[in-house]
Amino acid sequence: MFFRVPPVVKSLAVFGAALLTLPAATVRAADGPAAPAFAEGFETETKLPADWTTQGKAGIDQAEAFKGRHSAVLQRTPEEMEQPCWLATAAFPVKPGTWDFSAALKSDLTSPDASFNGVVKVEFLDATGKVIDSAKLGEAYGRQNWQSAVKRLETPEGAAKARFQAQINKAKGKFWIDELSAAFVSDTVKKASQISRIVFATAQTGNLIYPDDPRTVAVTVVANSPLGEKQRELGWVVRDYWGAEAGAPGKAALGEPKQTGKTLAYEATIDLGGLGLEPGRYYELHAWLPQEEGEPFRNYTSLAILPKPATSRYKAEEIPFTNRNWNSNIIDFVRLANRLGIRMSSAANLQICKELGMGTMLGVPGIHEIEQR
Repeated sequence: MFFRVPPVVKSLAVFGAALLTLPAATVRAADGPAAPAFAEGFETETKLPADWTTQGKAGIDQAEAFKGRHSAVLQRTPEEMEQPCWLATAAFPVKPGTWDFSAALKSDLTSPDASFNGVVKVEFLDATGKVIDSAKLGEAYGRQNWQSAVKRLETPEGAAKARFQAQINKAKGKFWIDELSAAFVSDTVKKASQISRIVFATAQTGNLIYPDDPRTVAVTVVANSPLGEKQRELGWVVRDYWGAEAGAPGKAALGEPKQTGKTLAYEATIDLGGLGLEPGRYYELHAWLPQEEGEPFRNYTSLAILPKPATSRYKAEEIPFTNRNWNSNIIDFVRLANRLGIRMSSAANLQICKELGMGTMLGVPGIHEIEQR
């Protein structure tokens, strides 16, 4: 029996793919190469610039670099695990349009998994200095040699400045940053997509439905502008783990829109009852909708038909497993853990544990040490 990693988990891995080995893009104007609006290679200083902000151990490493001889480094020891460790550059002016951001990263971190990492972000600020948006530029975990991280971004509405921010998440060890660069590309701002998102919902959290649940999926299409008549049919198909279609593609009619703030919500129902989906197998429901311009908007979700877990027949204290997360009080996380048969929770939300019949283990000695090993 195989189960594919759900999209929620896949999305974490996609962030890691932002680390590229490509060189930073070169931007040329009619009179030659455009000078970056921000560039820092750490070659002329022995300390970080005075107008940068830091917390924890942050400084210049004069013996390690992606280019040249120096780089910036963040460092956290085992004794400092509960202390934040980050730096932020001084903010620099940006104008509306497309920008190329790049950095080089290296890590020597104790990383039981990819969430124990070092991350570099680009933060956008308004005229008052408030952060209004951010985008992950790159990340590294464990022991990774120098890699380039490159991303082309459009400035969000209201952005007057930008800055780079780097930090160590959860881990101990060192995280190096070098060759920070931000260069303006063009005034062209990509037109916003007509469709914002496609959202799926079934009878159970996580789309892990019971065998006697209805095989229907409620779909909501969130649009930034009204859909035309030819856009009111949602295409869909179900595929298994290997990508094979579980049945012929279908169509679902979208109902009349409901105004939700600045967007419009169109709803449809997809009935999977006639496909003969088998309990215990992994499936994906793919959906698409044409747009006024460009490619159709697409999204998908995973689903599976699973019986009630065998562990539910036992008392919580009789099952020697518990859940663990950055924040175990996220209600959906607790419900999913229970759905998969985890009977003990590290959540402090006693009400949800009581509702689900789960036990609780709070402040358990050794859990953090186990994660580290």
